[in-house]
Amino acid sequence: MPVPFPLLRLGVYGLLAVFSLIVLGIAGHITSLTSPYYYHSIAFLIFVSVFTLVVIGVFVTIDILRRGALTSRVWVEIIWTGLLWVFWLSGAAAVSALFPYTSCSSVIVIDGVRYRSSAGESLCMEAQAGKAFAWLAWILLSFIFPFLLITACVHALGHGHTQVWQAQTSEYPWFSRPSGTATGKHATEMSQPGTATSAFRPPAAEV
Repeated sequence: MPVPFPLLRLGVYGLLAVFSLIVLGIAGHITSLTSPYYYHSIAFLIFVSVFTLVVIGVFVTIDILRRGALTSRVWVEIIWTGLLWVFWLSGAAAVSALFPYTSCSSVIVIDGVRYRSSAGESLCMEAQAGKAFAWLAWILLSFIFPFLLITACVHALGHGHTQVWQAQTSEYPWFSRPSGTATGKHATEMSQPGTATSAFRPPAAEV
């Protein structure tokens, strides 16, 4: 039995929130280990994690508690998932460039700063974990964001259902053709006045 889209959607956002919490904790601890040095990519990951948690918390809560809210519409969700997609891609790429190590040792160098002994190894291992979860968060968004955007375009342009943009994301029939839409020759005939036929014809006037 296939998983319903609303449940799958909530699962994706739930996992994204968990990954954001993990990245937030790792990035915060890395900041404490590297103090007094300050790395912009780590700070950006902290911002992205907090921003993601706030956005998911606000939008999902409103979607559950209030039906028909503006924040639950398809076009709004496409915008904020797309924004998060860009943020996580940027953050994961920046941290990967800052910590290019594929294996950890007791001595690592970050932007010219050398970290030795257990602190260096711990820093390297946490950075590896932070990179992994940042990329996982981006992969989750790479599933939900293109799906919403591409499928909405298919319904709007291919099926002629332009109201998809204003529909509620959790209630829209994403995997079927919405009722009330007409396509092809039948849709053309229905849209042209005077082309409808009727079984009843009035009698011709007698001369």
